[in-house]
Amino acid sequence: MNKQFYFLSPVEVVKVTSQNLEEVAAWCGGSVQETESRRVPGRMDKYVLVPTPKDTNISWAFPGMFITKRLVVTVKDELRSTYAVFRRDYFEKNYFDTPKEATDKTWERELLERTKPKKTEVVVNVNVGQALVEAQEKIKRLEQELHKDETIVEACQPLIDEEIAKAEVKGNEAIPIDKLIVDEVIDIDAASGEELAKAVDEFTKNDIPADASL
Repeated sequence: MNKQFYFLSPVEVVKVTSQNLEEVAAWCGGSVQETESRRVPGRMDKYVLVPTPKDTNISWAFPGMFITKRLVVTVKDELRSTYAVFRRDYFEKNYFDTPKEATDKTWERELLERTKPKKTEVVVNVNVGQALVEAQEKIKRLEQELHKDETIVEACQPLIDEEIAKAEVKGNEAIPIDKLIVDEVIDIDAASGEELAKAVDEFTKNDIPADASL
């Protein structure tokens, strides 16, 4: 398929201001009108009523808006002027100073958007609100169980402290010499080094505390 670019006849553009209302009305064949302000009750705002083909509210050109004039040739070969009114945000996105700028900001943009990766669509299969409620309830139950465990530990703490104190006292008790079990009596002065080492080894097997009273 062969595609080509064609161009419409250039448009003439005028921006409406509060100072040029009368001049603009004379240029487009319209008139200056007044209407009550939508922003400030009781205030009257002036605008240019532009003779557009449909003659609707879009024909009202307030200060800050743009009016375009285009020359067209009808099917009867008659040259006519047509006018249109645009808000500033729409006009600045769709009207350009040169053909190159128009191409760069419309057709080139269309090509870039068509070739860029598509956004990944996220599908949620779970009712997020219900899942959040269930998670909050589970957290509440866990907090209650944790509080119960802490209460039990707090109630048992005196007994735990008492048992620890008993264990510490028992561990620090000295062992009387008559409680020590010795398999045989060794004459330390006459014993050889090997016999003495063996006796010490037997002695330490009884797990005698270091501070035992001898």
